[in-house]
Amino acid sequence: MSFEMYASWTEQVLLCLFQAGQKRDPTAQAEVPAFRLRSELLTEKRLAERCSGRVSGGEREHVTEQRQLSAEARMSVPRVAGKLYVSWQLAVSVCFLYNCWAIFLRAVFLEGTHTDEAGFFACDYLSDLVYLLDMLLFKARIKFHSAGMWVIQTFWEFFDRIDALAKSPYVIRVLRTLLYMMYLIHLNTCAYYAISKYEGIGSNPFVFQGGNKTAYVRCFYFAFKTATSIGKNAKPSNELEYAYMTLSWLLGVFLFAFLIGQVRDIVATATQGRTQCRQAVDACVRHLRRLGLPDDLQRRVRLWLNHTWAQKKTL
Repeated sequence: MSFEMYASWTEQVLLCLFQAGQKRDPTAQAEVPAFRLRSELLTEKRLAERCSGRVSGGEREHVTEQRQLSAEARMSVPRVAGKLYVSWQLAVSVCFLYNCWAIFLRAVFLEGTHTDEAGFFACDYLSDLVYLLDMLLFKARIKFHSAGMWVIQTFWEFFDRIDALAKSPYVIRVLRTLLYMMYLIHLNTCAYYAISKYEGIGSNPFVFQGGNKTAYVRCFYFAFKTATSIGKNAKPSNELEYAYMTLSWLLGVFLFAFLIGQVRDIVATATQGRTQCRQAVDACVRHLRRLGLPDDLQRRVRLWLNHTWAQKKTL
């Protein structure tokens, strides 16, 4: 049966069905345009020809070329969950951390000095090279969205990726929290030394007393004691020092609140499975008691539940 005969036969059947329905429903429309049915059938014919492979030579070559280009593009795009991409994100994150720490360190402690300039310049050029390679070789080929936005924050993306791939994500979260805390104390250290230089090194008991080789270590120790509210520091003597101590105490409160919240979430996530198991066992025991079952049977049920959790970590 040719396609035209099939279309004509289908059109007649549909018209008969429509007329029968129209007799039952007098409010229906008067007629279905025949050309509409025919155009829909012709559209189906074209789709069937395309699906069956009966396309022109030029169109087939175009489709083949597009498939090859898409395959090459897929091969050239690194997998965002692969080891290569995550390792590269680690390198970019290290360079990012270096710039975050070194900018304030060099601006405050090494201003006007020529200490270790060659080492800092080498790290600067290496970081710039890593950023350039990241923009040209990786970021230009990564195409994925996160909450409807293009992903561009490499440092935060690295922690999310390594948290999802690591066998012990709780350790990664603790290290990330400690890293944030140490960086804030580092900024407080640079601020304390800048105040000491502004007022004069050793000008009063509150500021830094001197010693270029151990300046950062001693200032970091002072900032750490201030942030953790350990105390036994020299009392401030002017408004600037009072403002610094007030901001340092506020920073310490924020650090402890942030750290306690992070640790609480980490512990809750780490023990979530065991907590749910304990709740399920308690609910089962309460149900057994309501049923009035013998104590020996209840004991065996508890032993079986605990054994199942110990072996399979699930119930």
